[in-house]
Amino acid sequence: MANIYERVRNIALGVTDADQDGSMPYEIYLQQIRDAILGVTNTQYGRLNSSIYLQQIRNAISGVPDGQFGTLNDTIYLQQIRNAILGVSDWQFGDLDSGVYWGEILDAGMAMGISGGASNLITLTLQPNETTAMDTWIRSESPTQNNGTNVQLQVGEINGLVGARRSLIKFDLSSLPSNATITSAVLSLYVVTNGDFSINARTFRVYRLKRAWVESQATWNIYSTGNNWAAAGGFHADDCEQTEIGGRAFTATETQNQFKDFILTPITKAALDLGNGWMIKADTEDNDAYLFASSSDATAANRPKLVITYTT
Repeated sequence: MANIYERVRNIALGVTDADQDGSMPYEIYLQQIRDAILGVTNTQYGRLNSSIYLQQIRNAISGVPDGQFGTLNDTIYLQQIRNAILGVSDWQFGDLDSGVYWGEILDAGMAMGISGGASNLITLTLQPNETTAMDTWIRSESPTQNNGTNVQLQVGEINGLVGARRSLIKFDLSSLPSNATITSAVLSLYVVTNGDFSINARTFRVYRLKRAWVESQATWNIYSTGNNWAAAGGFHADDCEQTEIGGRAFTATETQNQFKDFILTPITKAALDLGNGWMIKADTEDNDAYLFASSSDATAANRPKLVITYTT
């Protein structure tokens, strides 16, 4: 079983090796796992009792300090470590064999990363107001109209009318570290009262924009004063990426006065945003529009929201 400790250690450190084969003492592997999770280095060389290391690993992953000093059985700590990584609770009290727990920790670590425990996850929530936010929508039937101060964001084509609507939105990501590993990113848009103008199920997709658009100037024809989109509407390959970074499938009838979550798939800051925010566009733009609250909405809680969970 010794090489299980080594494999877990390697996941925690983000390294691969094939020459130790579990040959070091158990306590050294525990110390290295503990140090990797805490982001520290020391020269103890596994001189503490295994139960103390396991307690420290448990505390680092679950985010709870205590003064037990390793007074519980190793199997109890292993069970608690396993539970903290998986985000589950049970009443086993360490009554499984330690090898079973180590196997489950290894499997969970391979799937999520040992350092992905609760204490290492950081959540960034952005829900700016009109002063600090950038969002607008553009419409094909009024190609010179700017909607930078409008209380809505519109996407799709309103049932019974002719003309596509696309939304542009940008969040200030300066507080997201450039080395962040994103584990979850969710854009939430609030469907307003009487905001359902769809009779067709449609997927709304999120695309990274390439143009430095200006909220108070962008229209269907231009992204800023004197600067035309490569193609009207901003969906040319020179204006906007053609592969989405996320989206949401909308039914023909959605519940109103409720947030709709767009799951974004990038795992790095660079992959999330080119620095110009995103376009939100319906696939077909045919009788499928929904209206969302913008950053100008009078109710702060209804404004566009971005929640990013990450590790560094």
